[in-house]
Amino acid sequence: MRKQRVESRRFSNQTKRTFTAIQRSLKEQIKDLPDFEQVEREIMRHLKKLNLTERQIKSIQTKIQRIKKALADDKKHWGGQYHDGRGLRYLPPEQYLKLQDYSGAQRYFNWFHKNFPNDSGYPDFLFEWTITLFYCGRLKEAEKKAITTHLSNQYYFDKYFNKPIVRLEKRHYLNLEYPEMAESFAYTSTQEHLAEFTKWLEQFVKSDKFTTIITQ
Repeated sequence: MRKQRVESRRFSNQTKRTFTAIQRSLKEQIKDLPDFEQVEREIMRHLKKLNLTERQIKSIQTKIQRIKKALADDKKHWGGQYHDGRGLRYLPPEQYLKLQDYSGAQRYFNWFHKNFPNDSGYPDFLFEWTITLFYCGRLKEAEKKAITTHLSNQYYFDKYFNKPIVRLEKRHYLNLEYPEMAESFAYTSTQEHLAEFTKWLEQFVKSDKFTTIITQ
């Protein structure tokens, strides 16, 4: 028994020394290293900002993983090539944006571009891509994707800014171009977490650069 207590105390001391060494090493690399309480406060602040419960966040994360698994199974079923007849590849960005996980969304878009290089995507998907690029600080790319979004359906920005959707006097070649596509668009300029993006997009669509390109 005494030997066990000695071994236990020795293990405890060793653990403390290891933790101290790791902490010292991290402090050398990262200034003002936050303690666990600070981390917890930051997590709670972020949860409050999201207006989601921990259970809802877990549900969203699980949904993302299920979609990724389904896509992996799809690739395996088709001998190393994606088929995805259900269009699952368009679903993850919405889930990432619910979490305001823009870096996660950007990694997904990188994967999408690599595996579906010829897929132009839906207007909603392109709009989510624009949001992601903006919040990742890639503004030049965000401008290009905003233009691509508008050209895919010219009614989406009006819908986003809560403007009346007036059918344009033009021929609509694809179903994606019709104004009815924008009716179920889920994003709006009144959403608080998109305030910075809304301000940027509003300025960009009024710019000479945007006007010149879309009128060519």
